[in-house]
This record gives sequence, structure tokens and C-alpha cells, in this order.
Amino acid sequence: MSAVGALNTPLTLSAPTTTLKGDGDDEAVYLAQAQVWAKVEAAQQSAGESAGRLEEQNRFRVTIRAGVSVEAGWKLSGVGLDLTILSVVNVDQRGRFLMLMCREETP
Repeated sequence: MSAVGALNTPLTLSAPTTTLKGDGDDEAVYLAQAQVWAKVEAAQQSAGESAGRLEEQNRFRVTIRAGVSVEAGWKLSGVGLDLTILSVVNVDQRGRFLMLMCREETP
């Protein structure tokens, strides 16, 4: 990652938390933690069958500036994307950028 200008996509970073629904059951909700600028790149596309229907799985490589707390299982959203973070890697080993491998969620 060389130029900060490549981080040109605004996304919302959200962390999971658990809350109680009205019936007393737990419900996972995501709370916004930060707005980040990101470089979003398609990484892999595959198709498979689940419950008797064909499903596509799109994976993205998202690069953000370090300095925000982020973990696998968190979400990124914005500009028509709804992504679940699968892994977090310190790209340059200097603590400047993080690479997030993500899976696109489909409704």
C-alpha cells in the first residue's frame, strides 16, 4: 500500500454486541464504531449449493489505515456493500495499514 489516495471508499465499521429482544431471547446487533476510508478489491468469487439452492460467495480484500480497533466477525458497510470481516492482517508490519479479508453478505 503506497498512497493514501487509494483509500477512496467510505465505509462504516461496526462491532457485534448482544441485546435482549422483547421476548427475552438474545439478539446480535452491530453498533457503528468508526467511519473509515478504504481500498476495496474483489478477491474471489465462487458458487456453491446450500439448502438445495445455488449461492454465490464473493470475497473482498479491504485495506484501511491502522489506528482503529477491528476484529474478525465485525462488519463493514456502505456504498452498496455489506461485508463480514473474516481476518485482519497488519499488511506492512509497520502498523500503518490493515488488510481485512471479507465475505459479502446477501439478503
